[in-house]
Amino acid sequence: MKHYSKWLYSAMAIGMLASCSNDEIIDDNDPVDNGEGVYMHLNIIPNVGNGTRSTTNGEDSSDAGGENGSDIENNVNEVLLVLANKVGNNYEFIADATIGNEKLQPITSGTNKGYATTGKFTKAEIEAYYSSPNFSKKVCVFVFCNPTNSLRDMVEGLTAGNTTWTNEAYELTNGDGAIWSSANNGSFLMSNYRIAERELPATFSAWNPYTVETNPFDLSGMNSQGTANEVDNATGRGVVYVHRAAARFDFKDGSPEETAANTYNVVFDRNADGSLGEALVNVTLTDMALVNLGNKFYYLERTSADGLDAGATLCGPELPWTFNQGTPAPNSGNFVVDAYANAKKSGITSNFGTYFLYPFFDAEGNPASSQWYSSKISDVLAGVSDNYKEKQYKVWRYAIENTIPDADKQMNGQSTGVVFTGKMKATEACNSTTDEGRKALYEAINNVNGILEGANAPLLIQFRGNLYAGIENLYDAAVASAITINGQNVEWNRSSALYRAVFGNGGTGYTVTLVEGGEGKDPVTYTDPTPVEATSVWGLYKNSGNFKAALVANAATIYEASNGSEGWGYYCNYYYWNRHNDNLANGIMGPMEFAVVRNNVYKLAVTKLGQLGHPLIPTNDPDKPTPDTPDEEPNVYMTVTCEVIPWVVRINNIEF
Repeated sequence: MKHYSKWLYSAMAIGMLASCSNDEIIDDNDPVDNGEGVYMHLNIIPNVGNGTRSTTNGEDSSDAGGENGSDIENNVNEVLLVLANKVGNNYEFIADATIGNEKLQPITSGTNKGYATTGKFTKAEIEAYYSSPNFSKKVCVFVFCNPTNSLRDMVEGLTAGNTTWTNEAYELTNGDGAIWSSANNGSFLMSNYRIAERELPATFSAWNPYTVETNPFDLSGMNSQGTANEVDNATGRGVVYVHRAAARFDFKDGSPEETAANTYNVVFDRNADGSLGEALVNVTLTDMALVNLGNKFYYLERTSADGLDAGATLCGPELPWTFNQGTPAPNSGNFVVDAYANAKKSGITSNFGTYFLYPFFDAEGNPASSQWYSSKISDVLAGVSDNYKEKQYKVWRYAIENTIPDADKQMNGQSTGVVFTGKMKATEACNSTTDEGRKALYEAINNVNGILEGANAPLLIQFRGNLYAGIENLYDAAVASAITINGQNVEWNRSSALYRAVFGNGGTGYTVTLVEGGEGKDPVTYTDPTPVEATSVWGLYKNSGNFKAALVANAATIYEASNGSEGWGYYCNYYYWNRHNDNLANGIMGPMEFAVVRNNVYKLAVTKLGQLGHPLIPTNDPDKPTPDTPDEEPNVYMTVTCEVIPWVVRINNIEF
């Protein structure tokens, strides 16, 4: 039950105040019953922002424009209205009103859909405010559309003068989230885009006309025009803009026109001059998984110069970062403050489940696909279209804010990302050859005759851009890189990187029959005289040792066959960390470059795969990420396009 004795003054104190002559504060009417109310009218419109390359222009806009969103994303079914008095940097609670669907009147403002609302405030709460020591005609209006149960309960328990309520946060307990519910034709939580300052009547007695619902006091318009009690809330004020607490991820196929859907040529033959020849292996993206979804956010957005709470501006605009010419060092801008800002400032490298849903890492710090939110890309592309420009993207899912208050702490352990999974396929060019090693690669990758479904499926081994099917073919290639045979003359050059990776400083055990043409010449069997090192990759393999760990230690990547979402084959992962702002400096992270911010639509399209991705088994990966791996490194695996949109649109074209 709501309690109305919110200002803790005695009856005597109120009586003394009532005897004063200051009619700016004191009403000389008789006291009212707690059950009576005053009505206030307000117009509410979801904010329309502006968003290519994920760059903030100012006032929470990006250079890719805006997207109006669907009816479900824009509908308002309930409004929680809060009045507060700004005293210094605090907002003292005055009163609240809940407005149900039946009291919401749809309106339009240009192309924006909004609502006209009329809420009933308890007259005793308003009267108590006029008797408070910090009374001001100017108040701040806070609007929460489609409030959660926890938000209602929090406001219901407030007493007048409370200043901590603006710091309340909401914590998701599951991946669906009540804040983006599609129930009742849409229930997206929204709150103030900016602080909405309005003016109340100068005296409490001036509220008398507004005690009937058909004549509410207008927080968005003119009141009692031409009288002594005139209050203009129209000029320079008008509607209150709100924006969604959630962000959204959209996706489209960004693969080249000359390849099949979601397919990219990755491994190529080499021409004699070193240029790329025919494509030998391509990768088709099959799945996408959200990782490190933030699980907590402030009901009211805030920004600050350093990304921390101290000195933050409530409902302040996100300002763009500018950079000195010729250097990536920023010289202006601000951060959107995260509910876990202090922890992220230090760096989250453990206990990931405390801060995130779908953590990227497990407790041991390994990428853990069993924890991720995964979708088949075919399902995503068969889903609901966006309404941005040519409507090329499909709506994937919603997320909440995740920002990091230090550019150098934008790390894999605490940034929101998307893992794209792809399946390899060998082209006919890989099979049209007399090279037995290449034919073996074709047969393995394309699972010819079901060879991957047995216990002896060959490993795929990538070393310095070359791909080998099985350890035996790797052995042959390493020997070929070191040996020269002229008739019965044998020469070794054991300095190549491939040779060192397979044989270390030792020999090969290689045996060959040497034949020199001409009568009377017998064949000669030659065996490498240098013994095999027992600790080398080849030595471990021959003696049933852990040769895979030795391969990885020598910077070789191992792919093992698995039965994935598209059947048996070789799959790899590409890790994308969501880009909010692009500082256009590859390899150097800028402030707010990797983040998720409310009311942004991140439009993702993978436009290039520059190489094979990470193996599904982390121990097979020489480039395995760790929680403190920076989100941006000089190595480029993939490029992604991202747009965000009213919804602010950010387009991220991703290249791996």
